[in-house]
Amino acid sequence: MLAEYRGKKTIEMLWRGIWAYVKHHRIDAMIGCASIEGTDVSLIANQLSFLYHFSQAAPEWQTSPLARRHTEMNRVSKGDVDVKKALASLPPLIKGYMRVGAKFGNGAVVDRQFGVTDVFVVMPISEIETRYIEYFDEDAAAIVKAA
Repeated sequence: MLAEYRGKKTIEMLWRGIWAYVKHHRIDAMIGCASIEGTDVSLIANQLSFLYHFSQAAPEWQTSPLARRHTEMNRVSKGDVDVKKALASLPPLIKGYMRVGAKFGNGAVVDRQFGVTDVFVVMPISEIETRYIEYFDEDAAAIVKAA
């Protein structure tokens, strides 16, 4: 996407479209992956460990990569994770997913071809914060305002 189309308004339009699709098809969860820049997991150990210890998906949504591709995310003990530094250094997309209510799988995949480390993302629709539903769904916002 061209840089001039990567702004807030474009992202909001994309999310409104995604939300309309989710409602129309009665989708229970959105899944995918998100990338952390870099393939040297020792350099992103704090970020991976933060996701593992503080933002892991519930057991019913849990998944992990195939054994041959699996990279351990639990690289730093929970007490040694620098939470502030991890949050500051996570990519904006991952932080955005977290704000909405997304959680992460157990295990990452190093993608040397693209120079990133990928993590599984799951966003159960029932766990999306109400304020985001109201923001992207004009019908829901009207119902909440009328109540």
